[in-house]
Amino acid sequence: MPQRLPQAQPQRLPLQIAAALALATLAGCTSLPEAVLPDYPAPAPGQPWARLSLRAAVPGNDRFALRVLADEAQCQQAQRLTGGTPQQPALPARLAAGQRVTLEFVVHRSGQTACSVRWSFTPRADRLYLVQGMTVADGCPAQLLDTTQPERASPPADLLLRSTATQACVPLAQAQAARAQAASPIRGGQVNGEAVLNPRATTDDLRGLIRP
Repeated sequence: MPQRLPQAQPQRLPLQIAAALALATLAGCTSLPEAVLPDYPAPAPGQPWARLSLRAAVPGNDRFALRVLADEAQCQQAQRLTGGTPQQPALPARLAAGQRVTLEFVVHRSGQTACSVRWSFTPRADRLYLVQGMTVADGCPAQLLDTTQPERASPPADLLLRSTATQACVPLAQAQAARAQAASPIRGGQVNGEAVLNPRATTDDLRGLIRP
């Protein structure tokens, strides 16, 4: 479920950026522009990794991004993973496999973070994952799916939802298993025993999900 975050003031001076970073660390939120965040370190050569794609349906002036929260217990220490706009699709990213990661999907509006959704799970080597998000009123419902088999996309078995409508960072011990949303544009069903995609799916929804 989406979690609305406090609005942050636009950052203009280096001193203001440093103060905002300190405040975000103390408050346990990550309502900072992507430009001031460090990049998530790509897996080293020879290290197993999983591919993750990001799709989002947001208004024309909004931006969306995916972050790794290095401090999974407090949902802090955000690192930039990938992001985009309605005009500029997000580039696929690589996640280190075999170790649990906490991700945050965020939507930026007017230079401020409008809302976010957080999950924790352990990526598996050579798997393909997809984060789908959108904006609804002042929230941003999103889901994370294993799309290694696009016709059978489903949440990873160990996927935990780390944010709720009332709690920005749910402790790992209390986090509930994330469920797939019925309205996912790529999820389908069966007809006469054969798997089919949702008839509303488009080539854009499936772009990048097939291994090149």
